[in-house]
Amino acid sequence: MSRCTLILLALVLTLLVGVYALHKSPRYQSRESVLVLLGRKDWALADRIDVYLGDKGQGLKMQRTPRGWVIITKYEKPANKVLVKEFLANLARLRGEERVCQKDLLARFSLTPKKALHIVLYRKGKLLGHLLIGKRGPTWQSVFVREFSSPCVYLVWSNLLARFDIWKEVPDVPKEKEFVDLKVLDVPLKGLKSLKFSGTLPDHKRWFWKIYRQKGSFFYLTPSRKTRLSASEAEKFLRRLFPLYAESLVEPRDFPSPTAQVIFQSQLGRQVQIEFGPCGGKRGERVCKVRKGPYVYEVREELLRPFWQGLQGPGD
Repeated sequence: MSRCTLILLALVLTLLVGVYALHKSPRYQSRESVLVLLGRKDWALADRIDVYLGDKGQGLKMQRTPRGWVIITKYEKPANKVLVKEFLANLARLRGEERVCQKDLLARFSLTPKKALHIVLYRKGKLLGHLLIGKRGPTWQSVFVREFSSPCVYLVWSNLLARFDIWKEVPDVPKEKEFVDLKVLDVPLKGLKSLKFSGTLPDHKRWFWKIYRQKGSFFYLTPSRKTRLSASEAEKFLRRLFPLYAESLVEPRDFPSPTAQVIFQSQLGRQVQIEFGPCGGKRGERVCKVRKGPYVYEVREELLRPFWQGLQGPGD
């Protein structure tokens, strides 16, 4: 082997050793290796979440009740339980990179009690954790946080401000939009025992239809006929109606006499009733009030028309 070849191999070996040493140096360690676990396992088990700005308590509360998770502001709204559980699980796994640990520097990060967004977790009335969320970090998906009882500031790679509809660089009054459950009702064919619609037509006549399962077969019933449906026909009809989503929720007061109602019964004995109220708004933007239990939704009028039409229309 020639001398030039040996020199070349030695240079390559030296270069490889240098690259390996460089990547093993602390400067080039992965971000994961310097992250500190801030969350705790029991945070995922919280049954109450208080979120508010500063020390004035402007914000919202989410609480688990016998009806499921609800959002409490001026009035109760149903919360999306999947998103709430996901949020708690992410908090329990929250990790951050320590930046400073000095009380007189907290204002720089909007992490004083008066400026920060507070997230407080409880279970059965017992405090589980209290996090303060400050201003955004160097990227949109990052934010500075600290525990209420500690002056240590951490950079967290999670967009916690956006979860509460805050798009500024600094904390603001949190909104519940991200967590509100706008699904009014969904009826899967697999669990269907019966679904009945009844309402008052413009000529003041009462009309109804009913789809139900009997001995493994599906039937569609109106005042004038009874029709047997295949499973695919029944599925197609249900998909015209569901899932039914709302645009928003409104304060559940002064709901007038309903113009129609829908009653769903599952094979497991569950029963759900929704009621249709009046509609209003500009043409093409009309919404109708729909009540389900203690909640009143605003639903686009066009989404309710298939209920009035039934399988073939009134009088079919």
